[in-house]
Amino acid sequence: MKNRILLLLSMAFVMFSSMRSFAQEIATWADWKKAVVTYTFDDAPNESRSHNWAASEMEKYGFPGTFYIVTNWGNFSSYQTLANNGHEIGSHTVSHSGNSGELSTSQNNINNTISGQKCLTIAYPNCNVIANTLNYYIGGRICGGQNNPKSPSDYSRLDSHICGSNGANSTSAITQIFQRAANNGGWAVLLIHGIQGMEANGSYSPLGQDAFKGSLDFLNQNKSTYWVATFRDAILYAKERDKASFVKTAESNTEISYSLTDNLEDGIYNYPLSLKVPVPDGWGELVVSQNGEEIEHSVSGNAVYFKAVPDAGTITLTAAGAIVPDPTFSITVPEGDWCKDSSYTIAWTMEGEAKDDYALYWEVAGGSEAISVSSVSASSEWSNEEGTFSWAVDNILSDDGSHGESSRWGAQTNENEYVVFNFSGSKTVGGVEIDEFTEYGTVSSFEIQVDEGGSWKTVYEGTTIGENFKATFAPTSTSKVRFFINSATGININYVQFSGVSNVLLKEKIAANSSYEFTPTMAISGVLAIKKPNGKTLGSSSSIEVENCGAQEPSNPSTPGTGDATSVDNIGASHGVNVYPNPAGDVVKVESLNGVAKLELCNVLGELLDVKVDDNSFSVASYPQGTYLLRVYEEGGDVTVCKIFVKH
Repeated sequence: MKNRILLLLSMAFVMFSSMRSFAQEIATWADWKKAVVTYTFDDAPNESRSHNWAASEMEKYGFPGTFYIVTNWGNFSSYQTLANNGHEIGSHTVSHSGNSGELSTSQNNINNTISGQKCLTIAYPNCNVIANTLNYYIGGRICGGQNNPKSPSDYSRLDSHICGSNGANSTSAITQIFQRAANNGGWAVLLIHGIQGMEANGSYSPLGQDAFKGSLDFLNQNKSTYWVATFRDAILYAKERDKASFVKTAESNTEISYSLTDNLEDGIYNYPLSLKVPVPDGWGELVVSQNGEEIEHSVSGNAVYFKAVPDAGTITLTAAGAIVPDPTFSITVPEGDWCKDSSYTIAWTMEGEAKDDYALYWEVAGGSEAISVSSVSASSEWSNEEGTFSWAVDNILSDDGSHGESSRWGAQTNENEYVVFNFSGSKTVGGVEIDEFTEYGTVSSFEIQVDEGGSWKTVYEGTTIGENFKATFAPTSTSKVRFFINSATGININYVQFSGVSNVLLKEKIAANSSYEFTPTMAISGVLAIKKPNGKTLGSSSSIEVENCGAQEPSNPSTPGTGDATSVDNIGASHGVNVYPNPAGDVVKVESLNGVAKLELCNVLGELLDVKVDDNSFSVASYPQGTYLLRVYEEGGDVTVCKIFVKH
């Protein structure tokens, strides 16, 4: 029997503190989702039967869509019902032509017929850009078959994917588009005309009902990853986010004020941005308001999350109870070597007043959540001799899907070149993924460096990269990371992405001064941390590296269920096993060409978790966000171990 391990979860790292401050921050996308998905529908009112059916299916999940009207193709007043239900109604011109004179006429026709919204976006007939579009609309849609980046450079040329018989025509094909957007933090737009079985005569590229419903089901299962938005709302959010200034303006012991402005036209750009700010030390209950009106908020970790509209007044946090500073914990761990399956006494002491139930966690590097990058800069960018083309550094923020063949960052020289990644605030970084285009040379020596008080500190050193390189390193808090290339025969990088840390709960409701017997069951590195219920860390240990201590890891278990579920030493390629979605927020599905005999899920301590498997699927909705190991026992005896990520 073969043990095939897809990803290795074992990298050493050094001491770090999670008691970190961060600046106020604007989410890349609404509700802190990783990517945006927009469904757009053309050729209304001819396709009204298809559109009404599609809208009703989307409404089952609370998803809005965008419907584009050719205003002289008949009475379209019935689309008022869709607008009333939260869908967007946009322009597809007056006569389905590229005549720029129809831009304002079609917009006025729609505004005079459909109430409760403004016609702000257009879908170009036959996907041909119309001149002067941005004089009337905030964005126009083409159909080049690419996802849009988080900050499009030209809102008159926003891309989309044709669906149906002439494009993405299955649930799998459509969800792959979504997953590529999630990988890059971007925006996937679908272009749909009719729905098979309800399409109009001569309908272009109708999409099957099962494919459409399957794509909605996928998004519903992965709500933590995808924001399903209208074309209009995605544009409003992106433009406001990129133009916004979010700064602290005043602070006292009981009140903190912030200003949120964007210098855009307030009558149009008034979509609420998703924000977070630090919880002041010692604050318990608090109130968040804008312009004197209380707004909803939530607290997680050391952050307050809420939504506010740019240019709509001062944002204020007010303490609503007694201010009692959080206590601090000092954690002591045994010195010397740590061995897998051995027990160690962890002791801690507390200073200050206890006001919550605290818990002990085991934290390991390589969390699942990608860290959003606000901007990048490079030591150089490759360009041709004429200066008419360059491989710009901005390309490094997104995956072109072909390992850099069509889009990448290139450097002018082969030594001492670098890219600086700026985050919107201080982030905990514990992992990196790099994809290299290797046709014109490769990197032979590089470093990952973090900004530490204005100086660069190396946290990882590597040699070759290649395609889909991944590594974890010492988790550290920083607002900048530098990818420094010492030497290469050619520098061409498709993308670089950074990730954080994961943790496992060891003991709840710990005493103020006590101890815990810890038995690590996996050879892995981490730190022990004590946290508040909201996730804020109040103390952490020095780094602990757990080793096998000379023992041979079991491999080749003779029967399913008898092998060591924590074995990660033998690394091989997976053949015919597919685990999706990954990351997952709810249901995980497993497919195998050889058939699935049994599934086992473990946390990073190697502890077997109780999961109910139904038709090779199981739910992770009740498990904390973090990293898990899934062991897939196939018919015939092969075993594949995959690292999966839970993200809510």
